[in-house]
Amino acid sequence: MEVEEELHRTRTRLVAELEAIQNSKETLQQQIDVLRVESEKKAKIEEELENLKRTKERLDSEVTGLKVEAERKMAVEQELERMRRMKEGLEKEMSIVEEERRKKKELEEEFQKVKDNRLLLEKEIEKLKNEKARREEIERELQNIKNSKQQLESQIINLKEETDKRKELEQTLQTLHQSNDHYQKEMDLILQNATHMGSEREAKLEQLLNSAKDNSNLLQNEIENLRKESEKKRQVEAELDKVKNACANLTSEVETLHREAEKQRSLREELEKVQAAKEKLMSEMEAFQKEHERRLQLEAELEELKEIKNRFASEVDSLKSQQQQLNNEKQEHTEIPPEVVKETQKTKEENEILSITVKKQKEKISKLKEKNRRLSKNKKALPLLKMSPQKSPQDDLHQRIRPKRFKSACVLGADTNPVAMELIQTLRAVDIRVVAFVRPNHNVHDLHLLGATTARGAIDNLDDLMSAMTDCDVVFHCAFQTTGDTYQHFSVNVNGATTTVQAAKLAKCKKLVVLSTAEVVVGNIPLDVTYAIDESIKLSIERTESLFAKSMLMAEHAILKATKPKSETAQQPPETPEKDSEGEYTLQVAVIRPSWVWGKMDAKLNKILEAVKTGKFTWVNGGTYLYSTCYISNVVEGLLLAAEYARRGIYYVSDPYPISFKEFITKVAATQNVDCSRVPSMSTWYGSAVSWFQKTTGASPYAEISLDAVLTRTFVISDKKARSKLGYKSLVSFEKALDIIRDQFISNLKTPRTESLQQRGWVVM
Repeated sequence: MEVEEELHRTRTRLVAELEAIQNSKETLQQQIDVLRVESEKKAKIEEELENLKRTKERLDSEVTGLKVEAERKMAVEQELERMRRMKEGLEKEMSIVEEERRKKKELEEEFQKVKDNRLLLEKEIEKLKNEKARREEIERELQNIKNSKQQLESQIINLKEETDKRKELEQTLQTLHQSNDHYQKEMDLILQNATHMGSEREAKLEQLLNSAKDNSNLLQNEIENLRKESEKKRQVEAELDKVKNACANLTSEVETLHREAEKQRSLREELEKVQAAKEKLMSEMEAFQKEHERRLQLEAELEELKEIKNRFASEVDSLKSQQQQLNNEKQEHTEIPPEVVKETQKTKEENEILSITVKKQKEKISKLKEKNRRLSKNKKALPLLKMSPQKSPQDDLHQRIRPKRFKSACVLGADTNPVAMELIQTLRAVDIRVVAFVRPNHNVHDLHLLGATTARGAIDNLDDLMSAMTDCDVVFHCAFQTTGDTYQHFSVNVNGATTTVQAAKLAKCKKLVVLSTAEVVVGNIPLDVTYAIDESIKLSIERTESLFAKSMLMAEHAILKATKPKSETAQQPPETPEKDSEGEYTLQVAVIRPSWVWGKMDAKLNKILEAVKTGKFTWVNGGTYLYSTCYISNVVEGLLLAAEYARRGIYYVSDPYPISFKEFITKVAATQNVDCSRVPSMSTWYGSAVSWFQKTTGASPYAEISLDAVLTRTFVISDKKARSKLGYKSLVSFEKALDIIRDQFISNLKTPRTESLQQRGWVVM
């Protein structure tokens, strides 16, 4: 029983296991079927993916082909456009060729006319040749007539001599007649006294009578001969009259021949002109022939281009049809991949952005063109060119004076005067708004680096100056002409000063500070002056020596006269415009007269140093005389203090103390590595004579240095008024100025500048 139960349990267990195996087998079979289905699906999916990949590749290739076709189409369209333009150009050239053909036809007609004229001229020339031969024959006949005339004149002379002889014979005959009468009377007396006379007497009388008869016969013969000669003379005179008439006729004929010769000469000149015109026409015809051949060649090329155009057009049509078919197939069978759609959309957006940018640029360009057109038509002054301030490294030297009573300034002469440039640098270092007035063609890059606003114009143009001075509290007039003729000095210095005053008044500026020169006193003081020059010395324009000093003195007088108030008033605050007793506006003016302004860019100082280097400089009287100088920064100090505190008047400024001329030049030359120990010395009169000779003969370009009346004698300036009224202190000492110049020289040696301020036209007094 137990065995059967065990077998039954075993069988039951085995049956259960068999059923489990069967179930697992069915499950596995189901799983296998599922896997088979999934594998089939996977294979289908892979096949579909492969198809999709192939479709994508085909679409990519089609898109690439479309892009290539689009590019080719664009190239074809560009080529068509180029050919269209070429066609238009060729049509224009064909019209030009037609016009040239017409001109050629006209020229051929003119050439035919010239040929006809040439034949006529040749006939005329043949006639002229015949006339010339006839004229030569007439000239030969005229020569023969002249010879016969000379012979007749000789015969007439002989006849005149014979006539004189005949007159003598007639006188002799008259005498003989008288003697015959006398003899006849004697014969009568003899006959009466014959009876009383002897035979000898009768014989003598008969002899006398016979001799008288013989003489009478001879006289009768001579008279007959004279009658014949007179008849012959009358005939000769008649022939002479005929010869004279013939000569007159020949003279008229000769004049006619001369006129004909002149006409022939004019015809010959006309023929030469015709020949030249013919040659010119032939050359033009050759050029036209070449041009015609070139036109024919261009026409052939045009025909070829037309064929190419037609071929391209057919190809474009075929490409368009193929593209249309491809588009239809894509729409029917496939959809465009999203990557292509995104790329196309991105390209469209980029094209739109690009078109918008191009449109904006075109609008901007059109606006700029319109603005330039308006500016070119506008006759007013050009607008101020404003630049963003770019501060240079602030130097302590430029910050020692900080103006408090004005916030803006207009500086004239920044393009010609280093003092103006130094003034602008100082003002910008303390944040004062500066308008720099320069010439229209001047480079303003350095001014913009300093942060200054620039205005362009002419110094004698009222509108330009007034537009630059608008909204400026102070005007610094530093523009003047140091070289040139009388007209240039008067135009820039005098007219410029008066125009500046008018512009400052119209712009309602508070103060005008004018930079002048101490050279205006030269000629108004004695040569051996032993006192310092100050504002109390009365100056005369007639006595002032140099042309520059005269023009500056005239400018000072014009400015002070134009700004003179109607009545003197009590002191008013300097920061407000001065007013007279009636309350009218009056511009405050201060004139600064520095002595020799020196610095690194001083043209006169550089010329002296160059003369020392070349051995062409000499000390006059040893150079021991005292001389006042004024460093450029001290001049700027005087200008700023005048703008702050000065009332109407004139102020001299200079360095702290005068120094001997030799010491000054020697120390300045030492900063530039120039040795003055070997410079010779000479007396004043000898140096002036030698310099005059050198300057007159052109032997030395440095001769005017010794002739300069300011540099060859004592010249001491007193700046007591500026120190007491303005607080002028000449902050930069002579030693400090030498250190500055030495540092600049060393800096230039380390980093040489390619463009110096002197090359830009800066000139110092």
